[in-house]
Parts: sequence; structure tokens; C-alpha cells
Amino acid sequence: MITTSELVGTWKFPRVEEASGKAFLHFSYTRAFDFICDGEVRQPLSLWYVLEEPDQIRFRTRPEDEGWTCHIEFDGESLIITGELNRTVCTRARPEEIPAWFQEGLAELSQ
Repeated sequence: MITTSELVGTWKFPRVEEASGKAFLHFSYTRAFDFICDGEVRQPLSLWYVLEEPDQIRFRTRPEDEGWTCHIEFDGESLIITGELNRTVCTRARPEEIPAWFQEGLAELSQ
């Protein structure tokens, strides 16, 4: 099972809606941050999460919500999050791969 310490940081994954074909997902110790393309605008998505035994992650839009679970796998390199309708394969993003717009948006959301 992945630990929160292993999860923390920025991950990249393929997303067709992005011009670059890549999207980014950032985990803090309690929150997950993403930006969803809405035409030319990127809408922030901020979720609370908790890791559950043995291989699940629970996302919530508000801390008091029940939320939903996804299966989570980590092989030391790839992070795979599988929901009811999709499977997302992430790899750790190197600092030089993370675009300025993501870093700036993340800084605003983290305040």
C-alpha cells in the first residue's frame, strides 16, 4: 500500500483535452489538486483525500462529505488510480516538467 509520504508531490498523466497532452495532479498531505480544461480556461479542482486499507483512496469535495473511493496502486514508479469509469496512470513529474501555470495555480489554491 502506498503511504501519504510517497503520494505527496506532483504527478503527470495523459489528458487529451490538454494542448500538450499532459495534465498534472498534486497531492499535499490532505488534499489533491488538479485543473480541468473548460475551453480556454482551466478550472481548479481541489479535493480532500484519505488513504484507506488496503488499496483505496477516498476523495471528498468537502471534508464532511462521504465522497467516493478509487482503487490505487503504486509500484514505486507509477501511480495508478482506477475509478468506476476510468483508469489514470501517473508518473512523478520532474520540476522542469511542471508548467508555470500549474505552479501558479497551485500556489493560489494552497493559500
